[in-house]
Amino acid sequence: MTYEFRYLMQLLGSASTGKPANPPDRELDWSRVFELTQEQMLDELIWYALKTNAALKCSEDNFLSVVPDPLPAIITDSAARSMIVSLLEKMESEGIHSVVVKGMSVADGYASPEARISSDTDILIAPEDEAKAQRFLAANGFRVESRWDNGHHFSAHHPLMGLLEVHIQLYDDIAEDVWFADVTAEELICQQHKKICTSDGVYYTLGDTDHLIFIILHMIKHFILCGMSLRMMTDTAVFMSSKKASLDFGRMWSVMKKLRYDGFLSSVLWAMVEYCGFSADDFPGIGAFEREKVELILSDVEKGGWLGKNDYSARKESWQEYSRQLFVKRKSNISYHLYMLNWQNTLKLKTFFPPKERLVKDYPVLNRFPLLIPFIWLHRIIFKSIPRYIKAKEKIIFNENSVSAESKERVNMFRTLGML
Repeated sequence: MTYEFRYLMQLLGSASTGKPANPPDRELDWSRVFELTQEQMLDELIWYALKTNAALKCSEDNFLSVVPDPLPAIITDSAARSMIVSLLEKMESEGIHSVVVKGMSVADGYASPEARISSDTDILIAPEDEAKAQRFLAANGFRVESRWDNGHHFSAHHPLMGLLEVHIQLYDDIAEDVWFADVTAEELICQQHKKICTSDGVYYTLGDTDHLIFIILHMIKHFILCGMSLRMMTDTAVFMSSKKASLDFGRMWSVMKKLRYDGFLSSVLWAMVEYCGFSADDFPGIGAFEREKVELILSDVEKGGWLGKNDYSARKESWQEYSRQLFVKRKSNISYHLYMLNWQNTLKLKTFFPPKERLVKDYPVLNRFPLLIPFIWLHRIIFKSIPRYIKAKEKIIFNENSVSAESKERVNMFRTLGML
């Protein structure tokens, strides 16, 4: 981890907690700090930190010479939040209950919630309300995109409110079936939804401990996939410290221990203590401080950038190899291969024999001649399903030797952190 990345974390901690940032204690490349700011998508929070730490020898002009002015994004996001709250209240009145996760429901714990902007808004609805929610959003000016077969959310875009991701389940199938398989659904979600009253209207979030568990597992999901972000780490720390009185830390740590993520979480929280100005007292139950593990995580975050985008091509196999090794521990290698083929929709009957209502979209002639359906099925099996199966099989990792060196390094990191 470089000194510039470490100092970026100190500025982020100041923006998160409102505590002053200490001046650099050695020569600092401010331009590199601002480049890292953009890589981690922290423009607004770091701008806020600089404006509230006048003693630092870095002017706003220095910042704006590298980073675009964040103020328009803050204003746009604030307006969008107001409109979204009103939209959700209207949605509730029409019988579609929704729950906001992450985003604005976490931002309230920051020293300046307006500076913790969101690229999208995530809400959770009941699966049976999906079609109704899609019609409602389309009627309210959203362009709605259907979710893909294995997807756990659909997207809706609005010119002013931005991207809305509507979840019918909190985690995608592979997370539930593999990474989080050692706990029950009831251990993850068991509280009543929490009503939030604002000047713009009313919306709901998960109960505080349910929400904390989700925020942590969402961060872990991205860490496994290709990489997490610094803001995910501060979101977790801010939520824990600001909601400490209402959280069931015993329940949360019990879930993390069952999933083998307690060591990882403790290291993330110690990073917040060491570099972002939080106190260990903010995190009841935190494990022992292990510097090697803290530095391992932070080096991975710095190298990968936001969600691992800097290093995506080299990291993309790591989550598959991690999943394969978990499967091998619990079942067998062949179980993993069959699961991945099924997950990619290559072994599902509907892939080989889609229903008429789906076929007519590609073959309108079937409206007039439905007896052609068996021949269309045969054609699709030969020219679509079989090639798709072969292509999917080529993407599945069969053993550790077929994994890139970078991905092996990340899997070894998972092992060091106690995740395997």
